[in-house]
Amino acid sequence: MRVNKTLEEDRKTAGNYIFTVYGVPVAQARAGRRHFIAGGRACSQAYDPGKSKSWKQDVKAQVIAQMVADKRGAMLAAVHKGPVVLDLFFYMPRPVSLPQKYRHHIKKPDRDNLEKSVKDALKGILWKDDSQVVDGRTRKVYGDRVCVVIAVRMITQEDDLDALPTEVK
Repeated sequence: MRVNKTLEEDRKTAGNYIFTVYGVPVAQARAGRRHFIAGGRACSQAYDPGKSKSWKQDVKAQVIAQMVADKRGAMLAAVHKGPVVLDLFFYMPRPVSLPQKYRHHIKKPDRDNLEKSVKDALKGILWKDDSQVVDGRTRKVYGDRVCVVIAVRMITQEDDLDALPTEVK
């Protein structure tokens, strides 16, 4: 498995973290609905489908375990409340019949749904809400080891982000 060298270097910098979560990545599925009668009234309740719920629990557990192993337990006590840059690298299982020359995973699950499942899983652990993710990239490729590499950079000052235009002319 190849990880961008600059990401490995960033791991040593304060506010930058890299986690590897092993397992087949699962996209965030549409919420299911349960309909029932309570107190004579028809009610509806949304729930997380089993497969994506299980994946989110795996992501959460593996990230927490890596934080403890890296002696970053203090991170568990203080959830970041500022902007976050999130890079996700999904290494998907390669079908046996697919030639090695094909690198990019262009089948389902969709990239944005994979990203959403990881952001939801880390809510309350690394950040207060996934709306804090202001920048980043997501890639989806075939890999020898099936996993997701999560690179997180906590922004402490507004000028920490690269200079981006704030208005369009």
